[in-house]
Amino acid sequence: MTDFARNIGRYIALHGMPQAEDGAVGVALSGGADSVALLSVLHELGYDVAGLHCNYGLRGDESDRDEGVAREVCDRLGVEMKVLRPNVGETMRRYGESLEMACRRLRYEWFAEVMTAEGLTAIALGHHREDNVETMLLNLLRTTGLRGARGMEPWGDRKMRPLLGCTREEIERYVEMKRLPWITDSSNAVNDVKRNRIRNIVIPVIEEQFAGAGERLGGSIENLRDDYDFMRERLDKLADECVLPDGGLDLRKLNGLTAYGHQAVRHHGARHGMTMEQAGEIVASAESSGKRWRLADDVIAYNDHGVLRYAVEMDEPEDLVFTDFGDPRLREAGLAVEWLTRDELERRGLKAPKGTIYLDADSVMADGAMFVWRPWRRGDRIQPFGMGGRSRLVSDLMNDAHLSLEDKRRVRVLTQGDVVLWVAPLRGSVHHAVTEGTLRVIELRVEG
Repeated sequence: MTDFARNIGRYIALHGMPQAEDGAVGVALSGGADSVALLSVLHELGYDVAGLHCNYGLRGDESDRDEGVAREVCDRLGVEMKVLRPNVGETMRRYGESLEMACRRLRYEWFAEVMTAEGLTAIALGHHREDNVETMLLNLLRTTGLRGARGMEPWGDRKMRPLLGCTREEIERYVEMKRLPWITDSSNAVNDVKRNRIRNIVIPVIEEQFAGAGERLGGSIENLRDDYDFMRERLDKLADECVLPDGGLDLRKLNGLTAYGHQAVRHHGARHGMTMEQAGEIVASAESSGKRWRLADDVIAYNDHGVLRYAVEMDEPEDLVFTDFGDPRLREAGLAVEWLTRDELERRGLKAPKGTIYLDADSVMADGAMFVWRPWRRGDRIQPFGMGGRSRLVSDLMNDAHLSLEDKRRVRVLTQGDVVLWVAPLRGSVHHAVTEGTLRVIELRVEG
């Protein structure tokens, strides 16, 4: 076994990556020196590997040349090779993405499919130390904290990067020693994307002015990764102390435990793309309620009486206007309707279960007015049944019921003209209530 392979084996063990005995691994194989070295060294370490090559067909004969080199490497090593030839243009149009992002989407979606179909333990990626320095600099230029400054993870999300501690020079030396073919992607020399400008312009200038800068930046990344792991462990523990059984984060308790609550909050919301600025605003809002912050992927963070919660933002449903309780749209809107006789109602019990209301059918239909089933609005008032005709704001009813902001978003009202008949699922009004003289009853029930 080569010294290079032994070093990679130690790096794999150090960072808890899957071992050869843990199962087969797919290797992202472009045909470049890094991916060729990765396939070869994992094979040398005894892994069951397969080469996964993406031929985007974007560079004509050169794309086919890359595939040919990748196939030759697999043939020499005696490993299986799989090839994807996607329609990149269609993906760009469908998602409105750049060429680079569309290729990345196609590549990783295919990797996930192959992992499932073949039962692979992981996908191995050929990123090396210089790649990680580029990633760190890009993240710093976009504004980041420790999470971004530490670069790429050696192992996570079933992706392993065994070469992350190696230099490009070490990789090329290994491939040449193994006498394996490899190619250089000509697009890497074109400074049309930010990463290429970092690689071809910025880093050479830094190296020219500060000899050995690449090695020292790589060492800094390792230090930052250690710092981040330590901080993450502490923040996990801190957040756990303040996380309620329903998953909400108690902001008031968090503020009482530490002066660095904004870091714990950002850590808690990192999966939703929360920024440090948003985390600071959230911590500052601990004593209030109702504020909302838009995060990534249509996720909303909101302060619910001092508790941080998350919800997926959805478009508010349109008002449903109808004149007939037999309208099939009511069922689609989550409102079940049933007609009952007086005897049937008495057998069920005159008290309506939660989420249900009984209306005097002849009374409510006699007015001939239109009905509206809609979300509640500020200023809505109802005369609740059993309160002597006094009216109350719908918002006060919800506060009395201690509804969370997310539950308040689900509240609907049934109106007839300007009158609120029902605040679903909380209270019905005095209007068209069932009395001793009621003969027919309309039962309305919230579903879902």
